[in-house]
Amino acid sequence: MKKFFSLLVLLGVFSFTSSNYAATDVWLDEVIYWSDVLPLSGDDPANALGPIGSSLNISDGDEFIAAFTNNIALDGLGNDLYLHENIDVSDETVNVWVSPDNIQFTFLGMASNDEAFDFGAVGVDNIRYIKLIGNSLGGSSPGYDLLAVEALNSVPIPGAIWLFGSGLFGLIGLRRKFRKS
Repeated sequence: MKKFFSLLVLLGVFSFTSSNYAATDVWLDEVIYWSDVLPLSGDDPANALGPIGSSLNISDGDEFIAAFTNNIALDGLGNDLYLHENIDVSDETVNVWVSPDNIQFTFLGMASNDEAFDFGAVGVDNIRYIKLIGNSLGGSSPGYDLLAVEALNSVPIPGAIWLFGSGLFGLIGLRRKFRKS
């Protein structure tokens, strides 16, 4: 029985260390869909993935859908999602939609520069997908220049599974212990 509990403790320690390591991945990971109405030279939807780097120009009518594949963005205290824009000129905007399943999207709001959003304001618990649709306000810049999308409260999927599994094994162990007594 001691071996079982020592194995359980080892799994618990491993789950916490893997959770902390994976929690550093808070950026979008995969492009699902990109419709570019007015293509600009060098416009690559992968520019909006990962940490801040090159930008993606989202013009009027463009649609961009991307996913968090290594984590899930959760509703926490305060803001939960942050859009980084290249140029802080609020004459071009994007409508921000979010979804846990890439089927039913919920309107989160409109972003005009660097913008933070709270999922609780619209009743969303968690998301894996984000959809941005460009709007033109007739300004001087050709579109919203998206640098990156960051999940401020995220749970890495592998760490969550390890944590759930170790808790389940602990409950099984306790049940066996009380059955023998």
